[in-house]
Amino acid sequence: MFEIMLIILMVNSVILIILSKAEGYSGLWPFCILQIIGLLALFYIHVRTRKGKKERLQTKIEHLKRENQHLREFLKKLEEKDKTAE
Repeated sequence: MFEIMLIILMVNSVILIILSKAEGYSGLWPFCILQIIGLLALFYIHVRTRKGKKERLQTKIEHLKRENQHLREFLKKLEEKDKTAE
């Protein structure tokens, strides 16, 4: 949803640039270009943080899988001890 909103704002800025050039408003288009640059920066930050979240989640998943494997091995050892104790 955030990506769609940024794209809509960028398109809006481009339309404002085109209309300001057509109507002769020379003072408006530099602000629109600055707005587009800012929106691109926001989009870049958003994508980078989302990628970072995926990497952190993947690391946590791998850690939990290893921990799960260790717990299964420990459980097997306990079951074997329980069988030998009987």
